[in-house]
Amino acid sequence: MRRIIFVILLLFCLTCFSTSAQEDTLPNLTLTGIESVGEFVDGRPQTATLSPDGNLLAYEVDNALGICVYNFTDENTTCTPYPEEGENGERIRLRRPTELKWSPDSRFIALTENSLIYLEDSDIWLFEIEEQRYINRTQDGYNGGIVIDDEASGMPIDVLPTWSPDGSLYFFRYISQNDDLITTQLFTIPATGGSFVGVLGEGERALSDEDPSEVADYTDSTPEPFTFFNGNSGFSLSGAAEISPNGTQMALLMRPREPDTHEIWIVSLLDGSIVRRISTSEISTLGLPEWAETRGFIPEGIIWISEDELVFNFANYSFGNDIGWTAYHIDLITDKFTPVFDFASVPSQDDYMVGTQTDSGLVTYPRPRYGAVTPDRDYFLYMTAPNSVDGAALEALPILGGERIILHQFGEDFDLLPTLVTSIGTDGETVRALISAYIFTFEVTE
Repeated sequence: MRRIIFVILLLFCLTCFSTSAQEDTLPNLTLTGIESVGEFVDGRPQTATLSPDGNLLAYEVDNALGICVYNFTDENTTCTPYPEEGENGERIRLRRPTELKWSPDSRFIALTENSLIYLEDSDIWLFEIEEQRYINRTQDGYNGGIVIDDEASGMPIDVLPTWSPDGSLYFFRYISQNDDLITTQLFTIPATGGSFVGVLGEGERALSDEDPSEVADYTDSTPEPFTFFNGNSGFSLSGAAEISPNGTQMALLMRPREPDTHEIWIVSLLDGSIVRRISTSEISTLGLPEWAETRGFIPEGIIWISEDELVFNFANYSFGNDIGWTAYHIDLITDKFTPVFDFASVPSQDDYMVGTQTDSGLVTYPRPRYGAVTPDRDYFLYMTAPNSVDGAALEALPILGGERIILHQFGEDFDLLPTLVTSIGTDGETVRALISAYIFTFEVTE
C-alpha cells in the first residue's frame, strides 16, 4: 500500500477562533430566515431531509407509515402511505429506512427497508414525487428474515443507495451463500434518455428500466461483510458514499467493526477498481490537543468539494470527550490532510468549555456537532453544542483556512431535538440548510 504522508497545513492560533457577539454574514449568502423543522413536519421531524434544489422537505409520517413532502413554494404537504403488500400478497416492511436519498433532479427519493433494525431483506425502492408512488427497483420476490429463515440464503440484501450527478443510481449488495460466505458487490442502475415512469421533458434523464448490473465485487477486499452502510443514528455531509462531480469516482467509508481498520476508499466507476485506500485511524488525531481523548472517533460522512478534494468528518461515540466532532480536508493530488477545525492550541478541557481569558478579551472555541458544506464548497456550515458562555450557534468556517464566522446565536429556547441527517439545497436564488433541528434560509446575493 502506498505510504501516505500526513501533513498539517494550517495551525490556527488562538485568535483564529476568537469571536464577538456580533452576528456576521457569508460572502454571497445572506441569512434571511431561521425556523424549527417542527414547523413544517407533521410526523417524525428527525427523519426530515431537504431536496437538492432546496424547495422540498421529505420526512416520515408518525408511526413510520409513509413519506410526506412539504413544498416551500406553495406551502402544501402531500403524504403517501408505504405499500403494505407486494403483487403476490407478500408483506412489505418499508418503515424507518436509514435514509431518504434524493435524486440530483429532486424527482425521486431512494430508500430501503431497514435491515439493521428488523433483520429482514431489503430492496432498493424509489418514491416518485410527482406521481406519489413507490417502485421496487430490485424486486427479488423475497421479503422475509435474513438471519433465521432458510429461504434467505442466496437472496440479495441491497443497501446504501447513492446517486450519480447524471442520475444513475449505485448501491451495495450483500448475498449470504450456503457456505456462510457473504459477498459484497457494487451495482448500478444507469440513467437513460427514456423513462420507466412516464414521458420526460427535453434534456431530462431518468433511470432505465433495465436490471441492475454489477460494477465490482469487493468480497476479497473487505475484512468482513456489511462494511458499507449508513447507520440508524444519522450522519452529516453525504454519509458513507458520494460520487465525484464528474461521475467517474466514488468516495466510500469502509467501516468494519474494529475502528482501527476503517478506511476511505476511492473507487473508479469505470471499472470498479479501488484507486486509493486511506486509513482513517491516524487522521483522527490531527488537530487535537494532548488532553483530548482520541478513542471513540468514527468516520461519519464524506463529500467531494472538487474532482480531487474531499471533506469528511468524525463523530466521537465514546461520550467521554467534549471535542465530539471533527472534520478534515483531503487533497488527493498531494496526499495532504488538513483539519478544518484545529483544536491543537486549546490549552485545556476547561478552556474549551468556557473559553480562554487573554489581554484582548475572552477567546472561545467552536464546538461543532452537525455540519454541511455550502453549495460553493468554500465554507463548512455547522451547529455548535451549547456551552456556559455563548450557548448554541450557527457558525461557518472556511474549509481551507480563515476566521470563524458566527451567523446566529441562539438563546435559551434552543431546540435540542436534532434531525438525523444534515442536508442543504439551492435553486440558485435561495439556499436552505437543515442542520440539527433548524432550517436556515439564505438569499444568494452574488
